[in-house]
Amino acid sequence: MKAGKRLQYALKRAFKKSDITSPLTFFSDIAQISLGERPVSVEPLSPKGHVFVLQFPDGRRISARLLQNRYGREASPRQRVRLHDQMQSQGAAVRPVIGRYKNVVFSEFTPGNDLRESETIADTRKISKALHSLHGVSPQKKIFQNLLMRRSLRKEFNAYISFLEQKKILSAKQGRAIRGRFSAAFPRQFNIRYIHDDFAPQNIVRTPNGRIIMIDDLTIKLGIAEMDLGKFIRFTQNPYYFLRAYPDREIVQSFLRNKEFWDTYFFARHAYHKFFKGKTAQGQQALDSLLASIETRERIRPSGVPKRVPAEIA
Repeated sequence: MKAGKRLQYALKRAFKKSDITSPLTFFSDIAQISLGERPVSVEPLSPKGHVFVLQFPDGRRISARLLQNRYGREASPRQRVRLHDQMQSQGAAVRPVIGRYKNVVFSEFTPGNDLRESETIADTRKISKALHSLHGVSPQKKIFQNLLMRRSLRKEFNAYISFLEQKKILSAKQGRAIRGRFSAAFPRQFNIRYIHDDFAPQNIVRTPNGRIIMIDDLTIKLGIAEMDLGKFIRFTQNPYYFLRAYPDREIVQSFLRNKEFWDTYFFARHAYHKFFKGKTAQGQQALDSLLASIETRERIRPSGVPKRVPAEIA
């Protein structure tokens, strides 16, 4: 009997024998099934008990995950198909999926070293390079370093304009005009096919050939999700990352090339900081330039305004 036939036979026996909603029972039954003279060995990968590595007598190792929704309950048939399709569509970002049998997805086991072994926890630049590698974006653009922020750009922008309105520096009409331009230039929500909520060094493996792979499929959420690009990545001091991978890389690049959006944001930010520090003349100059650009649709950046997205907005 060929290896593939033996594997299929073993899985069918395990499914018939055990309750597939109980991962410990299911994978224990697989471990007891002998293929030839040697049994299948099972090594748990998750403390939650529903991701395992199966070692077969012929030397193959595969990863098996019991499909569950975010609440730890059994996924519905529709959710199973959707999650399986999501895992298959990611290409270089996740491990290649071998197939799905009922409520379990099997994928290739990824050998290699996770990024903790290169002291990545103390070096966010290496994390940034890993992010660029996952998305196929040139590291020179420093996209992900530039988008490390605690709050969304929209909230920051509204805080700047609200401050200027409260201080009677901007009239209500002027505030509405500036907010209108910002909202018009702000990227719309996009459908996301793959979400990873625990983008940490231990969940990123660099394979012997240099490929970057996401190995923790536990935090993949079922279903299509939507969010604003302004909340693309959040940074904490652990460091852990909140990564949402978009199906189209051009979305991120076009977002950073949106000159109208960034000019509006930087004008408001520059004016806010100047007025806050008591530098009224410089702040008024920034506001005058912003209001003039809204009327004439010109793209003007006053001197002293940073030309890059800040690494973090306090």
